[in-house]
Amino acid sequence: MYRVTSQILSSRSMLYCRPAAEFQLKSVHRCAPLLKYAKATERDTCPEPPPPPPPPPKDDRMFWGALAMVLMAGGFAFYAKQSPELRDWLTLHAPWFDDIIAIAYEENMTYKEFAEQCVDDMRKYVNEYFDDTKPKQCSLDGDVKQIEAGPPQDVKCKEDPEAEGEKCKCIILPPPVITKNICEIEECLLDLGETVVNNYNTAKDACFYYNSLVEETMMDFCMSKVKEVHEAKAERLDLVRQSAENICEASSQIDDLTRYLECGVQAPKDQIETVKGMVADLHVKITAARMQFQWEHDKSVALDSQVDKVEEMVTQYTEENQTMHPGLRYDTKKPVLTGDPDLLLYHTFRYVNRLQVELCEASSGMTERVDRALQALPQDEKSLSNRNNAIQAEYSKKKAELDKEFSKRAEDQKAKNDKTLQDALKKQLERHEEVLEAKLKQKEEETEAKLNILVEEAVASEKRMLAAELAEMAANLKVVEDKLNERLKAEREARRSQELWAAGASLLAATKKGDPIVKVDKEIDAIEKASGEDDKLVQTVLKAIPPSVRTNGIVPESVLRERYHRLYVVDGEGGPEGGAGGAGRGAAADLHPLLGAVHGALYEAFMHTSSRSR
Repeated sequence: MYRVTSQILSSRSMLYCRPAAEFQLKSVHRCAPLLKYAKATERDTCPEPPPPPPPPPKDDRMFWGALAMVLMAGGFAFYAKQSPELRDWLTLHAPWFDDIIAIAYEENMTYKEFAEQCVDDMRKYVNEYFDDTKPKQCSLDGDVKQIEAGPPQDVKCKEDPEAEGEKCKCIILPPPVITKNICEIEECLLDLGETVVNNYNTAKDACFYYNSLVEETMMDFCMSKVKEVHEAKAERLDLVRQSAENICEASSQIDDLTRYLECGVQAPKDQIETVKGMVADLHVKITAARMQFQWEHDKSVALDSQVDKVEEMVTQYTEENQTMHPGLRYDTKKPVLTGDPDLLLYHTFRYVNRLQVELCEASSGMTERVDRALQALPQDEKSLSNRNNAIQAEYSKKKAELDKEFSKRAEDQKAKNDKTLQDALKKQLERHEEVLEAKLKQKEEETEAKLNILVEEAVASEKRMLAAELAEMAANLKVVEDKLNERLKAEREARRSQELWAAGASLLAATKKGDPIVKVDKEIDAIEKASGEDDKLVQTVLKAIPPSVRTNGIVPESVLRERYHRLYVVDGEGGPEGGAGGAGRGAAADLHPLLGAVHGALYEAFMHTSSRSR
């Protein structure tokens, strides 16, 4: 029985048709790795699992951090209890912490009362949460709760003062518990009074600045200043609104503290009276500041209507002029009139007449009101005299003020005109300097361009002359260089000829030595070095020398003469008979041509080299 693996069940194996023998062999082959171990005990056991990691150490950072926060909060609460300024700051910015301090030190209630209040609040919240009688959202259904009226007041006590002591006894309520002492209340009253006065002064300064800006604008009216007036008006309204809110809040707090002085502060009577006197002084200061603010505010309101009327009139006038003259723009720095100026003058004249009529009507109406007011006053002689004197004094005062104002305005206008003239002259001088500088710069550029052209032409001419001179000098230098090269070449050839001659002489001297064999490899190398690579004749002669001469050396001529002296002597004269004489002659005949050829070749080479060097 054969074991079939999962691979045999693949689609490729099942669809591929195979013989039964092949299938069995392939199955045996695939199952071979599974039969590696004959028994299960022969397999290696699995290693033991590693020990579990130790548990992480307990993290106490949250506990110690919370403990540190609690200690810091307790220390801060203790410090806040001792510092009234810090308690006031906490009341404004962190009221919940101020309540915690009050509960911790039992300032408003005991711990038992606080616990009862918490239980009541929890019970009330639970009852409201589970109450089904409340109306649905966006609906008017539900029970209407009846508001119980308060107990009727007994007004008979005031009507019958005699029975006040018997029947109507006033029930004195216990004073409210206050966490501040009389010194803290005094400081709070001073701060609140100063806040009220400062806010009144702030609003008054805003109105005064707006009034002065409007008067200055009306003195020298310009369309571009209307925007500044509107911005100042918006700023004034904002400051007045904020000041009013601050004043209302501070005034309510002052009233509360004043009521505390009446019924809730436990302090010596002299201190309470001192604080009450201080409160009266504060009310006097507040009243004075309010009157000053009201004066400036009323003036600002009146100026608002006047500014609106002037702006409306000027806007209407400018729009009509721009309609009649399309090219006229009043919002530019210098308006330009392109149409007929007579039409503009006539239109302006119509507006001036209408405004003069309105001014006369307003003046006559004011005169009538003044006359009616004067007629309503006492008409006796003394009153008339006093009134006339007062009017005359007021008239003289106003006249002096107007004269002073006129003189001041005239001086200011004169100074302004002088400043304008100086500015115009300064600007004109600057423009002249700019034009002069521009012209000088243009003239400088033109002159510089001309000079550049002249310089370029001169430089080009000089360059041409210099190029010709350089060409001539280069030709001369070429001739000199050629001559020097020829001279140098001749000297080099002469030097080489001398070296070659010396090497040949040393070789010739070596051939005449008395040694049996003379090494001439150095002399041949010296000749080869002195000849160079260009001398083909010497190279050919050197190549004709056998290599054995360099390695073994040569036999000198003197040795040959001594060795073959008989042959040399009897050569040509006859010799002894026999084979020896013939052999000696043959050897001498072979050596002499070789020496003669070497000497002749060296001599011809020396002569050829000497002739070339000459």
